[in-house]
Amino acid sequence: MIQLNQHTPVRDLESIREGDRIVLRNGKSDEVVKIQVVCNKGQKQYFYKLRHDGTVFIAK
Repeated sequence: MIQLNQHTPVRDLESIREGDRIVLRNGKSDEVVKIQVVCNKGQKQYFYKLRHDGTVFIAK
C-alpha cells in the first residue's frame, strides 16, 4: 500500500500503477483503477480514480 497526501514526492506519484492500493491521510484505502496526469501551466495534476471511493487529486 502506498500512502498519499499533498507532500508525497513526485517520484512516488509517478510510480503508482493501476491495481495498486493506496491509503489516504484520512485513513481510507482503495484500489487505483485509472490514472490521469495532466500538465497545466508548469504544474502536474495527478488524478487517481479509485474502485469504490471516487477520485484523488494531487497537484505538484
